Amino acid sequence: MSFWIAVAALLALALALLIIPLMRATRVPQADQRQQQNIQIAREKKQLLEAQLADGEIDQAGFDAAYLDLQGALALELDRNEGQGEAARGKWMALLVLLAIPCASTALYLVFGNYQVIENPQLTQANAHSQAAGAPQMSLEEIVVTIEKRLQENPDDAEAWFMLGRTHMGKQQFDEAVKAFRRSNQLMADEPGILFALSDALAMQNNGSLLGEPETLIQRGLQLAPRFPNGLWLAGMAAEQRQDFKSAHQYWSLLLPMITDNAESTKEVRDLLAMLEQRDPSLATEAVAGDRELKLRIDISPELRAQTAPETAVFVYAKAMQGPPMPLAVKRVQLKDLPVTLSLGDGDAMMPSMKLSSFDQVIVGARVSMSGNPVAQNGDFYTEQDSVDSANPPSQISLTIDRIKGAAASAAAVPATAVQQLTLRVDISAELRAQAAPETAVYVYAKAMQGPPMPLAVKRLQLKELPVTLSLGDGDAMTPSMKLSSFDQVIVGARVSMSGNPVAQSGDFFTEQDSVDSANPPPQISLTIDRVK
Repeated sequence: MSFWIAVAALLALALALLIIPLMRATRVPQADQRQQQNIQIAREKKQLLEAQLADGEIDQAGFDAAYLDLQGALALELDRNEGQGEAARGKWMALLVLLAIPCASTALYLVFGNYQVIENPQLTQANAHSQAAGAPQMSLEEIVVTIEKRLQENPDDAEAWFMLGRTHMGKQQFDEAVKAFRRSNQLMADEPGILFALSDALAMQNNGSLLGEPETLIQRGLQLAPRFPNGLWLAGMAAEQRQDFKSAHQYWSLLLPMITDNAESTKEVRDLLAMLEQRDPSLATEAVAGDRELKLRIDISPELRAQTAPETAVFVYAKAMQGPPMPLAVKRVQLKDLPVTLSLGDGDAMMPSMKLSSFDQVIVGARVSMSGNPVAQNGDFYTEQDSVDSANPPSQISLTIDRIKGAAASAAAVPATAVQQLTLRVDISAELRAQAAPETAVYVYAKAMQGPPMPLAVKRLQLKELPVTLSLGDGDAMTPSMKLSSFDQVIVGARVSMSGNPVAQSGDFFTEQDSVDSANPPPQISLTIDRVK
């Protein structure tokens, strides 16, 4: 009896979810919406995973596993045929659904369902085995055909190019894989997963050698994602091929705690570390080296201090002269704390296997993060001192922040556009305002005239807030590697999302203005939403 009560409750819930939208008078292109939703859901899940990784809610290994699952699911969705036409919605359709859904679902379950398992649960195991045996499987050839079809419709789909490269790698078609990964990297520059995949494909194309361009790509990827397991693995392989056993040992030591849930991979990395320690016995003793500490005094030039707020984040760090790009020790203070005297030691390590005592020669530095991002950005104020002997350091190292990243190394060279901003006034025509609810989402954005299609900066508000004056800048970037100051010519726009979807849909209200000079923008750009997509 409880089973049928649960069925009735679920039917009621399903009917509520279906009937409420059908009572509305709008018309939605179903096939196009379904395809757009599949892609948008994957993108939103990827953004959520990246946020969880940045916040420390998941580790890099968990991110990689979830991201690979997400990519596989997206590839399988690509073969679905698009439907045609539009579904009219109204009260008569709602009534039809109200009558048809319960009758049809009950009849279909009685004909095709296996309700006998309610009394005999042992039947479920046998049914599961039989269904799994008959489940359809897509071959690599079929996946290639599906993705290529998708690329014919949208040649700028970076994720599809990436999946095509992965599929060619599975077929050991390395030349084709390199072409696909290069195209994906062109469309979505500085994506660590793409950089590592391209380096791997290039190595396989060159009989396994990671030296040259592959290693350059690996190091670039590690600058963006220092804890990416595949990047650490490849970096260790490249260092081992160069006979740099110490660096290889450091990369693989950093990788080891990330893969403890995979017994086979853990054993393989442990064996490689043991092999390196046999070649260089000193590597085995470095793990038990005594703690080290550097004493630093940090200040900033008056010219640069005057250009930022007292609460701006300042990162003080030490990193290896040669080896992984991630800091060995780091502390965070605020600009108002300067001048300050502090120490960096093994207790400030980001990872237990990567600490100050593991490296004799280090670089120490301090950086004012204009965006608040731990990763260095153009426009940040900084200073560095290299060739510091961490085993026998001076009694105190004095650092004065007096340089600008991406600019001349003097306070006088501060560019007026160190942090670029566009000021916009956004409004909507009276005719279109009357056709949408006040709470409807409005996206204001800037994107490159030529380059990746994703926005360089975006803000979300509601229709009831228009007209509004706001600014877009590097602080509104979706990713640190894609921001407004990276492009001189941009498109600015505003869009009322009738579906609430961040991705533009047919029926949305919008306006755009192209050829905006982000380096020398006008004092204010006026946008009036007056078009329908």
